[in-house]
Parts: sequence; C-alpha cells; structure tokens
Amino acid sequence: MNQPMKQMERFLSDRVENMMMELEKSTTGAIELRLLIIVLGLLAFILAAGCSKPEMPHSDETVTTEYPTSRARNTLTVFTTAGIKTTEIYSDSVINFAEKDSTQAYVLRVKFYDNNGEWMSLLTADSGVIREKTEHLEVYGLVKVSTRDSIHMHTTQLAWDPGKAKIISDKYVTIDQRGDIIRGYGLEADPDLKNIKLKREITGEIQDYDKAIDSL
Repeated sequence: MNQPMKQMERFLSDRVENMMMELEKSTTGAIELRLLIIVLGLLAFILAAGCSKPEMPHSDETVTTEYPTSRARNTLTVFTTAGIKTTEIYSDSVINFAEKDSTQAYVLRVKFYDNNGEWMSLLTADSGVIREKTEHLEVYGLVKVSTRDSIHMHTTQLAWDPGKAKIISDKYVTIDQRGDIIRGYGLEADPDLKNIKLKREITGEIQDYDKAIDSL
C-alpha cells in the first residue's frame, strides 16, 4: 500500500473512532449513524483497493521466446567441399535452432579428412556450435587435436574455417610434436597440424630446433 493510501486509512480510522464516541453520547444519532456507515464503506473500499494486486497492462506486443527446433542424441554431421568429405562431427547430444542455423552440440568427436578420403586428425571437445549451412564449427572446453603422426594440440577454443580449410584459435595453445613442446597464443594451422602458425608469446622446450622451426 502506498503512502497516500496509508494516510487516508489513518484519517478515516480516527474519524470512525471519534464518531463512535459521539454516538455513545447522542440520543438522536440517526444522522451520525448514516455517516458512520458511509465512512465505513469508504474505508473498506480503500483497504480493498490498497491490498489488491495491480492489473497487468494489456499490450498488443507478443513476447517471443526462442525454442529449439529439435533435440537428438548420438548424431553425425558431415561437411563436404566440392562433393568431397572434409569433416565428420559426432555428438553425444545436440539442440538445434534451425532458423539461426545453429546447433549446440555436446561431447564432440570430429574427424578431418584429406582429399583422398583418409582421416588426418581427430578433434575432441566438451561442447560446440555447428552451422550446417556455412559448414562452420566452433568448439569449447577441453579441446584436443591428435594427428596420425602423433602430434597433439591442446587449447580451450577452436574454430574450423572451411573457406581457409584451417583450424583457428585466439586462445593459449600447447603443441606436443613427439616430445618437442611449443606454446603460444593464437593459432592457425592445417587440420593435420603440419603448417602451424602461432601468433604471439611463443615459448617451448625443443629437442630438435631446426625441425621444430620448419614446422612453424
């Protein structure tokens, strides 16, 4: 109840109390009784109005809520370029929003293939977003890429750019090239991790320096 309503309630309550005292002293209290009834009615109305919930305003606007188009488990998504398979994405579960070309995927295993149809590397991640129309993929969490040549890369975010045919990240990256450890921020590389470009703050422990430099 707001402040003006409280003040009105106190005023009417005091007025009723005074009129009751006057009625007790009056022998012809018909007029005062009628006034008392009117005042009591007003008091009841004000109390009811002050305690009731305000009515929600009507609006012609419709509140829109985005709902998923579908949900599924154990799914496979395939990307191709010129009819050649480049990527297979296995997901434990997905939530699809078709209008936004966005599929939220969880527990991913991604295989990258070369032009001969041979797999080059395997990517695993906790979650990701798949865009089937543009064939883009972005993954998050514990992200790992392992190649056939036993090269391993770890990071927390990675994207597949089909236009460049590259995997890209702007996060901290660790690469293990059969014992040579290279670290840095920002990555652009082929899916088989043979042509790697780290962007800044590069450090590492190198056993064969010339070989490691040639791979960057």
